[in-house]
Amino acid sequence: MKAALVISIATSVLVQTTACPAQTRPPEPAATLIDLWADANGRCRGGSGDSAKTDAACAERERLGERLDGLDWCYGKRGQIGAEMQWHGCVSSSLRPERATANCVIADPTSTPLNVRTGPNGKIIGTVPNGDRANVIDQAVDRSGERWVYIADVQGQPLGWVFRRYLVCRN
Repeated sequence: MKAALVISIATSVLVQTTACPAQTRPPEPAATLIDLWADANGRCRGGSGDSAKTDAACAERERLGERLDGLDWCYGKRGQIGAEMQWHGCVSSSLRPERATANCVIADPTSTPLNVRTGPNGKIIGTVPNGDRANVIDQAVDRSGERWVYIADVQGQPLGWVFRRYLVCRN
């Protein structure tokens, strides 16, 4: 009788657990890559802007993001602000990562040099002339859902954040 009761309770718990998991973890290897990406992202965003360790963390995060993209996992969807973004299986509204590329050209439609900022919508710290080439290093979405990218010149010298719409990139 006790054995039958234990089996009945165990079966009930198993059915409830498999029918309604408390939290869905992505399948491997995506789950591990997401954990590694989150760690690298924290070191990248929290590090000093002129530190080799920070640059290495940012590069690691980009490599991990590209691997996740290759597994069809995306971070954020169109129209979301940064706080709303999460990793998910990619769908048509997903944001796909900007590839680090030297094939971007500054193309401000006002024909004035493009403002370079400390962050998305941040303080202006310089300008880049139309026609200059740039590498995309990082990307972000501001509170209004607009995309921004952190760029470096073709020699790899970081410049700052610019409005993504004013870059023409060919991969």
